[in-house]
Amino acid sequence: MMIVGARFWVVCQCANRSLLMSPYSVHGWKPQEVKSDGHPWINVVMESHNGIYAAKDMSHLVAFVMNETAMDSLRKRWWGTLKEYNPRALVFGSVRMWGTVIEHERGYRAEHTKVHSLDTITSGPEFTTMRDDGSDLEVLRLIYGV
Repeated sequence: MMIVGARFWVVCQCANRSLLMSPYSVHGWKPQEVKSDGHPWINVVMESHNGIYAAKDMSHLVAFVMNETAMDSLRKRWWGTLKEYNPRALVFGSVRMWGTVIEHERGYRAEHTKVHSLDTITSGPEFTTMRDDGSDLEVLRLIYGV
């Protein structure tokens, strides 16, 4: 069974190309490829942390990410220790999830995922202005085939 979950990424400019990066771990999402967890999923239990995470509800995810505490954490991380990745924006969208999928109260974690949609992008140095159009978002959609 395939599930669609809400997710966000940091958009980085790497080697003259935009790339989606996981916000809390330094992992790139290769365009048009399946993203797999990489851990053995034999006897996965609820208490393990394996999986690629996504939220059940986009509005809940946006509210969580855009609150001041979360934004401060993201800014410090991406403009501090990870600034060499050249962060440009946040993008919100969805992923298809399959394989072993563990359901939680507000989201899922899955063995395999793939970018399903790229819906909104932030602009400005503070990652705070959201929009659903623009050439940068269109380029990302072309790159990721969504």
